[in-house]
Amino acid sequence: METAFYQNAPTGAASRRASHLWWVAPAAGLVAAALNVGIYYAAAAIGLLPTDLREPTGDTIGPAHVALASMVPALLGGLIMAALIRWADRPLQAFTIVVVGVCLLSMVGPAAIPDNPPSGVAVLGLMHVVAAGVVWLLFSRQTRA
Repeated sequence: METAFYQNAPTGAASRRASHLWWVAPAAGLVAAALNVGIYYAAAAIGLLPTDLREPTGDTIGPAHVALASMVPALLGGLIMAALIRWADRPLQAFTIVVVGVCLLSMVGPAAIPDNPPSGVAVLGLMHVVAAGVVWLLFSRQTRA
């Protein structure tokens, strides 16, 4: 039984693509966090995003929250991409489907925040799209054969 597991281990180009993920995932998280914190400050400055906005849990949505919410999905995406490189025939195609699906599902979050105006929903939704786009772009550039 153990032999079958090792027979599926990535070799050659696939192994090299998977090895890039140890730095691509944190880099994607940092880029997404920087862009989204910039969006947060810009939207707050022009009044599109209330600065006292609270999640249903009661936590205030601020720059630190935005940065963390941008980095964690990138790191999880790295784990998903590594698994797809190892076991999927077309890892980038499968990852694209996962990213689009998760991004669409994540749009429920901004709409579920109490007292979030439509402009706030749009700004937070934009941040989700930015994070998904950065993750997909950086991962796809590093994992192509």
